[in-house]
Amino acid sequence: MLANFPGYDRLKKVKQLSDDQWVCCCPAHDDSSPSFYIRRGRDRWLVHCHAGCSYEAICEALGIKTHEMFFNKSYNARSDFDLELERTIVFIHENSITKPSESDYERYVQAKLRVSRAGMDMPSSKSQKTLGLSKSSVSKNLD
Repeated sequence: MLANFPGYDRLKKVKQLSDDQWVCCCPAHDDSSPSFYIRRGRDRWLVHCHAGCSYEAICEALGIKTHEMFFNKSYNARSDFDLELERTIVFIHENSITKPSESDYERYVQAKLRVSRAGMDMPSSKSQKTLGLSKSSVSKNLD
């Protein structure tokens, strides 16, 4: 439920994408078209601004501290936490209606490969298609 999101009262043009994912205008910059994605993770809120606003700038605009994004204040890092973030990046890219920046696309490719290497089967909202890159050229750039 997004009403539990810290700084919820500062969000504008909120649209629910799925049970645990939303898009709205970014609170950290003058945004007239929703570019800010929110996902309820296992132990924290995951956020991403397609305009490139930093996590710290987003939290400041929401009037919260960065640690308030965690559900459990005594959070301990887990090995599967990064995989959840990678899955979120893949989801955001594959459900975005705007063309990503070059750096966002590169980050998406990296996340997609990490998810694939972890053996996760990511359902795509689009038909199953390749990224237009050979596995060897992408792997070479990541290693």
